[in-house]
Amino acid sequence: PWSVARLFWNTLPVMVQLPLMLPSMRAARTLQQISLAENWKVEEGVLKLVASRAEGCLRDAETLLGQIGSLAEEGEITLATAGLVLPLSAYEYALTWLELCRDQDAVRAAETLQSWYDAGVSFSTLVDDLLHTLKKLLLALSSPELAKPWQQGTEEEQRLARLLPTWRPDQIHQLALILIDRRRDVKQGMDPVFVLLLAFTAAQEVKREKGKIEEHTSELQSHSD
Repeated sequence: PWSVARLFWNTLPVMVQLPLMLPSMRAARTLQQISLAENWKVEEGVLKLVASRAEGCLRDAETLLGQIGSLAEEGEITLATAGLVLPLSAYEYALTWLELCRDQDAVRAAETLQSWYDAGVSFSTLVDDLLHTLKKLLLALSSPELAKPWQQGTEEEQRLARLLPTWRPDQIHQLALILIDRRRDVKQGMDPVFVLLLAFTAAQEVKREKGKIEEHTSELQSHSD
């Protein structure tokens, strides 16, 4: 029954998210302990960024933090300091890419991706931030109270809230799997613009599937009436 399927998809995000989130959460806590031991004053967001870029691998996270700490002036580590070692967030670009997927604007997507490449945007970081953004959407769909503050939040949070109706949880799951494959292609040296265009095309197929299901549901309702 649809009610059972809906319950399954509402609980799936948490089932999928928790194992993915725990390594990064543990790494961030360990980095906090290291920072206290070293008497570093760390700007908010730095440790989470390091843990995220290390993909939850504690050894890599510790190495990155050590490199960043060696550049700290008077024991103060800022996001700018972290940016000297690892690429900063491409979250703004991730939101734009998802909005282009929502709007199904292939021409603008191609032009935008090329402009980002020409400007030196890290596509590896972009894919990581796309996955991070999809995680947020999955959690918000399974627990709507998480998204309530977004309506009156920052501009980025408001944009995130407007993306919520775009996909069902199972479709976000499909899109995340597509991006995980494409991230591998980027890291192996394939043309990043072409790789993200392939992901864009796949996202359109996922979105069209949603439209077909909604149309079929509407027809069933009209017949039942």
